[in-house]
Amino acid sequence: MEPLVAGTVGSKAGLETMSVSVVIVTYEVLEDLKACLSSLAGQDPSLIHEIIVVDNHSQDGTPDWIRAERKDIRLLVNDKNMGFPAACNQAAGVASGDFLLFLNPDTQMEPDALRLLYEAASEDGLRTCLGPRILDQQGRTLLACQRRSPNLFDVISQMALWHRWGRGFQSEGRFQKATETQCLQGSCMFVLKKQFDQLQGFDQRIPMYMEDMDFCRRVLCSGGKVYYVADSVVHHAGGNSTSRLSDPRVTGLMRILAFDAYFKEQGSRKIRKLHRLVQLLFSLLVLPVDVLLFLPLTIVGQSRLIGGYLRQHVCILELILTGKFTHKHLPEGWPNTFIP
Repeated sequence: MEPLVAGTVGSKAGLETMSVSVVIVTYEVLEDLKACLSSLAGQDPSLIHEIIVVDNHSQDGTPDWIRAERKDIRLLVNDKNMGFPAACNQAAGVASGDFLLFLNPDTQMEPDALRLLYEAASEDGLRTCLGPRILDQQGRTLLACQRRSPNLFDVISQMALWHRWGRGFQSEGRFQKATETQCLQGSCMFVLKKQFDQLQGFDQRIPMYMEDMDFCRRVLCSGGKVYYVADSVVHHAGGNSTSRLSDPRVTGLMRILAFDAYFKEQGSRKIRKLHRLVQLLFSLLVLPVDVLLFLPLTIVGQSRLIGGYLRQHVCILELILTGKFTHKHLPEGWPNTFIP
């Protein structure tokens, strides 16, 4: 891997030779997108070469607004929801900057956040994948912005919601210092385009989840460094696009497929089998609860809520037992089987 030219940040030559293509994938979140773009206006304009927005078939007027109000943006419009990784790869394929800044539409960058990422990359040519400190709507650091590689315990933690309860045991101090790490969060990721192209981008077989961790794993395997930049700060609302899906619970099924694919790429056959066994036991445990709650919740007008959970857990059971599930609200082109 050819190193970056170090020591040029802040010089005229350095800023001219190292430019950034900002990539934003959006779906049904026009107001969030406007705020995100406004925050980009507070970044160093000499760094931003172009802004590319990929619209995943929004019906909220996003493409029309961009065409009318933001003619400086390069707009790519899809005729269906391609998912996040595929849309990112689509934008990267036409980007011409030296770096790619992948940014969720429900994020807002604090002033100088981009410059700090750029400077950190330029200090060490092997830092080819970098991420900022990411705060939630309450101003708390998201634990996922600087983390180790996932394992089976993380699957169980999410199923039991331990990852939420465990926040109180996490020290904010560990997020205050820049450091090499194993995984970053994909809601804001700064990547050397040459490295992204060499690794053939994100794994787009699953439309959401784990593409960031899988990419970080491949960066490390290729000899690059994954680096967390504590002073660069980004705010992230989170979940706004997925909540617009016909049935947001379909994301739970995508998470199972994503973890399964990740363990496969790791070469962890035993962990992959254990993951499926855990999901099977979970569905067998909660399905009777769903059935028992269906009638009382229907009486109080919550049939759609319990019906959604019942459908999801039936799909999990079907997926584990047959390797495939059927879901009427699954977006076109999204997978319903394990990755072979």
